[in-house]
Amino acid sequence: MKNPDGLNGPRMQESLLIRTPSEASAANIDPEHAPRMPRRKRVLLADPSHYRIEYAINPHMRSADGTLKTLTPGVAAKQWEALKQTYEELGLKVEVLPSVRDHPDLVFAANQAFPYPDPTSERSQGAYCFIPSRMAHEQRAGEVELVSAWLRAQGYRETPLPPVKGTFEGGGDLTWFGDRRILVGGVSSRTSASSLKMVTDLINIPLVALDIDDPDFYHLDTCLNFLDGTTAIWVPHAFRTASQKILKGLVENLVAVDDLEARNGLAVNCHSPDGRRVIIQKGNQETIATLENLGYDVIEVDTSEFIKAGGSVYCLKMMLW
Repeated sequence: MKNPDGLNGPRMQESLLIRTPSEASAANIDPEHAPRMPRRKRVLLADPSHYRIEYAINPHMRSADGTLKTLTPGVAAKQWEALKQTYEELGLKVEVLPSVRDHPDLVFAANQAFPYPDPTSERSQGAYCFIPSRMAHEQRAGEVELVSAWLRAQGYRETPLPPVKGTFEGGGDLTWFGDRRILVGGVSSRTSASSLKMVTDLINIPLVALDIDDPDFYHLDTCLNFLDGTTAIWVPHAFRTASQKILKGLVENLVAVDDLEARNGLAVNCHSPDGRRVIIQKGNQETIATLENLGYDVIEVDTSEFIKAGGSVYCLKMMLW
């Protein structure tokens, strides 16, 4: 018997958070028959006017000599405008969050919250919620309310995690299994396992929690990316062995990408807004060839000024209903 959460057999609360291969086997998650997500047709980008590298909170932000990387703001602005135009040309409505002084990383709009369909409402009503993030670094904590206020103004209902210890960095470490109503989260230096447990308790949707084991891949979205409901690209060695085993048993088409492209070109931090087309940092030739061989239409953009701070296409956006 399949239940509405995409599990085979009766749904049990204790089985919704999955961290080990044995738990994955017992939960018997069935992505093929899991409910589909409503299609998201809006994308939130944050104006880059105040984007700078003023501190280092991930390995990408420092040069080989240990100094902070430097940006060319005018180039960053042109790259951001080109990305915005790309989304518009793909038929998405682009919303723009204003830039705010003293919040240089606000431009990475994936991290400050996690939107989701309201599980307590009828789907036809189109009600949506969001979980505000709890940033691991003080430098980014102020971004959360800026994005939260914008989402509330858009009609999203705020559903905060319980006020206990734990960090959570939104769409950086939490994603949907393509278009399926199954969650996949990363236990990283930015998001704690306890927070992912609170997320699945709050949303009441199965959540597969994966342990990330490489500091260069500080968010899940740098080492795992679901392109649709059956295909994901990933960096195998970024995960602990047990998490690798879970993914291999769960994803029908799990495709490894070139390590240097993933590490230096943030190749996995691409984005497919519709399961057919993929927007990716230009120059990741092996990954681009892999995607084309898989049948995707690949759109190359330049996000090199943002890669200096550890983010590319995926980090720069928040998908919305």
